[in-house]
Amino acid sequence: MTTSTDPADRPATGASPATPAASATSATPAARTVLAPPATSAPPATPAVPAAPTGPASSGRPGTSQQPPAGPPPARHPHGPARPPRSAAGSPAAFAPTGPSAPVPPGTRTVLAHRGASALAPENTLAAYRLAADHGARWVELDVDVISDGTIIVIHDSRLDRTTNRTGPYYGLTAADLPTIDAGSWFHAPAASTATGRTAAGQAPPAPVPLTPVPASPSPFAGEPLPTLAQALELLGARGVGVNVELKSCQAGATACRWLVDGVAELLDAHARAFPGCEVLVSSFNPVLLDRMGARRPLTRRALLVERGLLLDDWRSYAEILGVEAVNPADAGLERGRVEEIRSLGYGVNVWTVNSRRRAEELFEWGVTGVFTDRVHELGDLERGAC
Repeated sequence: MTTSTDPADRPATGASPATPAASATSATPAARTVLAPPATSAPPATPAVPAAPTGPASSGRPGTSQQPPAGPPPARHPHGPARPPRSAAGSPAAFAPTGPSAPVPPGTRTVLAHRGASALAPENTLAAYRLAADHGARWVELDVDVISDGTIIVIHDSRLDRTTNRTGPYYGLTAADLPTIDAGSWFHAPAASTATGRTAAGQAPPAPVPLTPVPASPSPFAGEPLPTLAQALELLGARGVGVNVELKSCQAGATACRWLVDGVAELLDAHARAFPGCEVLVSSFNPVLLDRMGARRPLTRRALLVERGLLLDDWRSYAEILGVEAVNPADAGLERGRVEEIRSLGYGVNVWTVNSRRRAEELFEWGVTGVFTDRVHELGDLERGAC
């Protein structure tokens, strides 16, 4: 398994686990040395001004001469250097879009099981991933964060309250605590939803099943464990399912963020060796984590998640600086013109979260390359191509 790029930040094997906060150290930075220019002797007296030369004036650099520029002088900004030449389209040529290194092909349609088959089983559990694979999902999306001994766990929230039988944040836990956590009892599958399969081509879609859980006792998922990323990757790799790993923003500070990225990178290295045919995409709302993942594991395919209402005109600046291959916006408020703009530069557009078949079809008509859905058992047949 690949060694972390920050060995001092990662817990040593066999050592007592330490919380991210406890492992952080502080040091007073050394004062910077101000570099003064070297002392020089007084300049010689200014000689008389010679007659204007008949040849090119010397530039001061050996072997070069300064020719007067042809045509009018370049336009200059009142507070900066000369502007770069403009292209025929009217935008500065120096700012031409670069696009992703591997553009997403036109016509791509990918359906990603959002947190697994989360309409049929408790989200982000091994049960949800099994059901997604059973219903033919080619991709599963899952969320990851880190706990105090460096273990990477799969969970969406930053607290245990909503999806487990425990409360509070999980950053103080260790791997030894995970077997005591029940991540399934809270969920009750909607009646008859597990019997709904994919729609065959040309047939009308099945009647929608309400997403509101129908209370029942006991839950068929009681005792479902809170999984680790290692367990999820093992299950999905064995089923040949691609994985979109979302790095949660991590609320435990810088050390925890480094552990999160480096721990995920190590697990993805092992996953690539064990299941070389399985695709992986890493996404995050946090550009700092995406940038660190790109430095830690340069060949990792990455996507920038964008909160609803924040897919603004600066999206390309983020995408180019981070080197991502896709932009993953919220469905709410998404406009067709923005989708077409992003796709025109070769970036993928994967939209979250889409549970309506009609809306998914509309988005694909716009040129969207993927949708995240809780209902992969109903929308999976819309897929074609790669993520």
